[in-house]
Amino acid sequence: MKRLVERKSKFLNLLANEIITKADYQRAIEEINRELKRLSAQKTELQHSLESKNIHEEIAKLKAELDKYLLFNDLTEEMLHRFVRRIEIKADGTPKIFYRFSALSA
Repeated sequence: MKRLVERKSKFLNLLANEIITKADYQRAIEEINRELKRLSAQKTELQHSLESKNIHEEIAKLKAELDKYLLFNDLTEEMLHRFVRRIEIKADGTPKIFYRFSALSA
């Protein structure tokens, strides 16, 4: 994309120096703009794909971590500290649990 922007500048210089016609300049710029638009769309698609891949990797890591503790008979201190940030007990005795992960970060 950077090279295409540089080419646009070179075509402008050619036009300014009257080496090419205005029509030639416009055709070249239109072609470069189409290519820049295509590359920009491809870049956006690749970025979304990469973000999606990272999310899937994080979910897989969380699942693997949960699988370690899925079949347990006793809640250990390590398990509690791994998944729970804090627990608050309301005045009426009901607990409010703050986990170390959320649906947004997963």
